Amino acid sequence: MLSSGCLASLAAAEFQFVCLATEPSELSGGIAAALPIKFVVGPAIPVLCLLSFSAWSTPPANATMHDEHTHVGRAKQSRAAAARLEWQEHQQDQGRLLTGKKSSGSLPGERHHPATRQSFNVPRQQQKVGQNSSGTTSTESLTPSNSASQWGLRRQDGGYWTEELSAGQLNGSRSASGGPGPEKRPEIVHARMLWLPKYMRRRVLVAFIASLGVVIAVLEYILSLSNKQMGLGPVDSSRYVWQMAPPAVLLIIAGFWQRFEYQARSTAPWLRMHKGPADAERTVLLDYVSMTRPAVVLRAIQNKDWVVAAAVVMSMLLWTAMIVSTGAITTVLATMTNSDVNVRLTRQFTADGGGLVRNNTLFTPASKATSLIEVAAFQLGELTTYPDGVTNWFAYETFSTSDLAQGAQLTAPVRALFPNLTCEKASLSVNSVMMSDQEQVVNTTLIAPGCAVELTINGTGLSSRGGGSPTYFLRSGTGGCYGSTAPQDQRIVVAFGVANLRSGSDIDYYERFVSSTAAVTLSTPLICQPGYTMRSIDLVRSSSQTVRIELGSPGPTLPNLPEVHPWDLAAGMLRSYQPDVPDVAYLLDRVAETDMLGYPAFQPARVMIDPCVHFALGFRMWESGSLEAAEEFLDSEKLESMIVNYYRHHASLVAYTLLLHSPTWGNSTVTGTSIIRFERIGANAAGVHSVVFLVVASMLVATFLFFPVPTEGFLPRNPNTLIDTAALLVHSKVLLHNVRGAGGADSKTLYKRLSMAYFYTGIEAYERDFVSENEGYFKVFGGPLPPTTRAPEYFEPRGGSWSPPRGLSSIYRALSLSLTLTFIVSLEVMFRVSSTNGGLSAMGDDSWTQLIWTVLPASVAACLTCHVGVVDEAMRALAPFMELTWGRGTFRTMKDSYMDGSTPRVLYHAIVGRNLPVLLSTLSWIMAAFIPVVVAATFDTRAVALQAADPTQQNQRRLRQDEAATRLLQVLLALVFVGSAGLWFLTPRRRIGILPRLHSESPLSIASVAAVLADGNVVGMLGRGAEWKTLKELELMFRDGLHVTMRFRLGWDEARGRTKRKQDAFGISAIRTGGWGGGESVGLGMQARVGYWQRGFVRDWGWRP
Repeated sequence: MLSSGCLASLAAAEFQFVCLATEPSELSGGIAAALPIKFVVGPAIPVLCLLSFSAWSTPPANATMHDEHTHVGRAKQSRAAAARLEWQEHQQDQGRLLTGKKSSGSLPGERHHPATRQSFNVPRQQQKVGQNSSGTTSTESLTPSNSASQWGLRRQDGGYWTEELSAGQLNGSRSASGGPGPEKRPEIVHARMLWLPKYMRRRVLVAFIASLGVVIAVLEYILSLSNKQMGLGPVDSSRYVWQMAPPAVLLIIAGFWQRFEYQARSTAPWLRMHKGPADAERTVLLDYVSMTRPAVVLRAIQNKDWVVAAAVVMSMLLWTAMIVSTGAITTVLATMTNSDVNVRLTRQFTADGGGLVRNNTLFTPASKATSLIEVAAFQLGELTTYPDGVTNWFAYETFSTSDLAQGAQLTAPVRALFPNLTCEKASLSVNSVMMSDQEQVVNTTLIAPGCAVELTINGTGLSSRGGGSPTYFLRSGTGGCYGSTAPQDQRIVVAFGVANLRSGSDIDYYERFVSSTAAVTLSTPLICQPGYTMRSIDLVRSSSQTVRIELGSPGPTLPNLPEVHPWDLAAGMLRSYQPDVPDVAYLLDRVAETDMLGYPAFQPARVMIDPCVHFALGFRMWESGSLEAAEEFLDSEKLESMIVNYYRHHASLVAYTLLLHSPTWGNSTVTGTSIIRFERIGANAAGVHSVVFLVVASMLVATFLFFPVPTEGFLPRNPNTLIDTAALLVHSKVLLHNVRGAGGADSKTLYKRLSMAYFYTGIEAYERDFVSENEGYFKVFGGPLPPTTRAPEYFEPRGGSWSPPRGLSSIYRALSLSLTLTFIVSLEVMFRVSSTNGGLSAMGDDSWTQLIWTVLPASVAACLTCHVGVVDEAMRALAPFMELTWGRGTFRTMKDSYMDGSTPRVLYHAIVGRNLPVLLSTLSWIMAAFIPVVVAATFDTRAVALQAADPTQQNQRRLRQDEAATRLLQVLLALVFVGSAGLWFLTPRRRIGILPRLHSESPLSIASVAAVLADGNVVGMLGRGAEWKTLKELELMFRDGLHVTMRFRLGWDEARGRTKRKQDAFGISAIRTGGWGGGESVGLGMQARVGYWQRGFVRDWGWRP
């Protein structure tokens, strides 16, 4: 018994813990209710009671505990002090765990004293060992006044552990001294839970592995068939099916895999809590669904959530394979070769070249002048391409291919004549100078080793009148070495220099001999010997034109043409300047007028030239586009380059016009090779192998998932809807209490409240007197939590809307619309360029190059598809909250999930629920998903006809843009643009910023959803066993007496009956639609208004269904 002094000390609250050696009934009346302490009932054995510390022995098995918060006269400060003490002890435990120290007689995570504070008024009925009260019934609300003792719940829900512990480990560590302590852990019933995600099953993985295996087999078979049959088929309308089929199939597989990925990401926190206790960051505060895929992979690897990491990696691999598969089937150039084809030459080099010098019937003055006319035509722009048989530096024989099939090519060896000019430096010696007012003549001799040729420089502008800039001359001529007339001694000479001729005022006679020592001050003379070589080249012609000329490596030269001396070509070039031919006379007159004051291109420098040099300088400008300064031609290399290139050009035209004739003898055929090339649809080896590699990697990931994927159920029901989440959390009083008031708070508030706790799930047995077919209460256990969460403050409304998700901000939306419009315009511009130029760029036959040019546009399109997909996921996730906020919330809103469903099902629910934002976002994503598929047929390589015959062109295949695919792609982009713009109009910032944590890392975590549920009345209306009921049974709970299902809304409402002062809470509440005061919010005391579901428990209610 307690003495009067001890009772006085107890009344003064001098002791924190008191151990009684008697039963409470033996105390004097009113003591148990009057003292501000908790009594712990123990056996009647001697005990030691000290200030602030007590010890006792194990209570009997039939000892009962009952928590109650409504003690008469209970001091409010005692509970706060106990909470602070508990939190400080917990922090000390954490410090010991981190430093590796342990207190004697304690286990990690336990207090150093087993203090327990349990209160009672009337003892409960005796229970059997192993039965424990949950402290909850279907009629209790979530207010602190009628919830279980928070300390008791925290001790029941476990202590904080730095590592994950199983429920068995928790139960095994209940007491440090052996045997159960006075406070029992929750009695976890190891019952089998049946719910398992539909796609997170091994048989589904087997189906995916099998389908990917079929894709690999089909791709390899297509590649083998394409190699054997030179393609898969002709290039016609069927190519669209061939090219778009691989990405479309992989897109469908990736779409189905998204269900697996979403279920893995959404259920990962529940699966973690099912396996054992884990910290809040990996359970209730974790939201994989709202993260980007790279962030999910990193976080999942960090948290060791291998199912989530592997599922996301496989999804990324499938999307990459889909993008690469756009280049798996493309147009290929099939080749058929016949190497024994007789080819008849149409133009052949003549055997007699004497006519180049002598006049005969074959070589008339007009024909000899043709080469000069053609030279002038090129320089004047009248001719832009060379005819068959000649290029700018050689002439060649030709053959006809008019009977060649379309697309075929004929290759045959023919002879080609290459003119050349070999020059050597010489010295210039002035022999004499004759001057008059009408003409100046300088007689010179060009001397080189073994040869000396005379050159006369004459003209009317050689003299310098006055003290201006110097006068240059650039003259050419011909002659024999030392006056020889033999063809092999004939040379072409050219000289560039500065003339220093001055005429005095006393010159009054026609001719005067002056000193020749200073007539030419600077000069660069050259003596050049003409020649030519005969070589065999491969001429490749199509049915209409020369495709290319293959020179090959220099081989042995062929013998020169009979009786065609190298000088004959030079003579034919010089004889082309025929003044008696009208066209040539006209050209020479224009040249004389143009060059009267010097060559115009050199002005202001005055350079006096002759007609041959005039055309040589003109070819120099036509070939390089510009002309050097006059003094630069004092460099012998530049002077030699100019004269040699012009000689090759002019002599090639001479050989073409005067030496190539129709064959007149029998030896006019050669053996050629016909190559028929035609476009066909075929498999790109590089693309197929790349896709197979990615698909094999996906199969390996799916095989890995076969082992960590759960094989047994871990939840009573699907957690992916609001009403299902509420049913799962209805008995998790600790979690709900500690997130109460945070419905409108930011993520930091939730983190501060829950981050130091651990959580796990389990089934706690029902009370002994409750009979049910279910196993018990499904709960989220956890703790400990900071003292501030014992009586949480409500987050007050601040007005305005919250920040929308990152992908739905105005900046991202404007950027997305701008890029979509840019893609539409860019496609039109590129198509017009492709149509005008016969393609976008030249392409080779390399398969990797073709793959890159096809995959690159698909990658750009996939970026847009990913952005639209992010927007669609955000809209689907927020759809129930939007309906609740906009005043359209029904029970269908609470039970439907737009995330965990196939696309047709989502569209159906959006139409039935009249959710236009979800409908637009889903349709936009469908359109965007097919954009990479259509890109596969938009760009391909084709052999196009050249608009200008260029015999040196080596490739005619070009990247081409298809018109039909381009128009379809523009239509899809336009639909995406319209859908995105309409979605922006329907969901501006003020209508999409409906939740306070959308801009955080975990906006839709378990804790975040629990916060808005705890601040409403939905959880309070769910009775015992709600987690085991069907959706139809849950709906009956929200029907009033008039059989009308209540409506739901999300918003700010007054927190009724929780604090003395009025506070607002942001949560989901049920609203009566009829009955008493229809339209009023339904409080937690729903039992006061007997509803449709509760009528079955009320006697003499009347009519029943």
